[in-house]
Amino acid sequence: MRIRSKIIILLLIVGLIPLVLFEILSIEVIKEQMPVLPEGLLNILYSLSGMLAVFFALFMVLAGLVISNSITKPLEKLTKVVDDISKGALESSINPKLKESHDEIGDLANAFDRTLVSLKLAMKQSSPELKKRLEEKNASTKELAETERLFHAFMSSTRMVAWIKDTEGRFVYVNRSFEKTFNKNLQELVGKTDADIFPKKIAETLHANDAEVLRTGRNIETEEQVPAPDGTLRRWQVFKFPLSIESERKYIGGFALEIKKQRSKK
Repeated sequence: MRIRSKIIILLLIVGLIPLVLFEILSIEVIKEQMPVLPEGLLNILYSLSGMLAVFFALFMVLAGLVISNSITKPLEKLTKVVDDISKGALESSINPKLKESHDEIGDLANAFDRTLVSLKLAMKQSSPELKKRLEEKNASTKELAETERLFHAFMSSTRMVAWIKDTEGRFVYVNRSFEKTFNKNLQELVGKTDADIFPKKIAETLHANDAEVLRTGRNIETEEQVPAPDGTLRRWQVFKFPLSIESERKYIGGFALEIKKQRSKK
């Protein structure tokens, strides 16, 4: 609930309590005088009493609006200045009339103004360094994007099957040759293990070789047999190696080249 609404409700409650008491006492007095007063005069007194109650309620509402505006309007202006500054509008400033106010609002406005001056000074002093850091960050981002594009171009062009798995044996990347060879796209394979796409015994062999790479932290070169989508068993010369992006994030990379039988010469 906004401050303005709270003030109006509070004034209404505080004002209506004595008003209700006044109405009760007025009615009691009128009842006591009923035998003496004419009926027409009694009706007039009842009407005046009701009108008085309505006018008093309206007065309290108007008073609440005036008081709340005198408090909330300056606060709203201060809030807007702070919000503008947070969005980068350093030219924003505190309204001089607010700072000239001889009350708590004025004290708050002056405190905000001092903070704003200090903030502008600090930002001006740090602007060259900040600009340099932003330029370095943008250059680094561009270099990273270019490196990523080169990586994908290279992996898409090679005829070798390539993949990357996490330490749990789940695929995080496969190249285009892998997708074509095993008739599965990257979206299908991400998060899956060898056991999800190959027969159990073959998957166990592949997993054992992955485990050796993780255990020793060294590259290995071995031969593995993996079936094609039609079930034909193919022999592969496989190269597996550890990958580490951060100290706690390790992966297993691999390349494989199919070993094809050489035709005998006649």
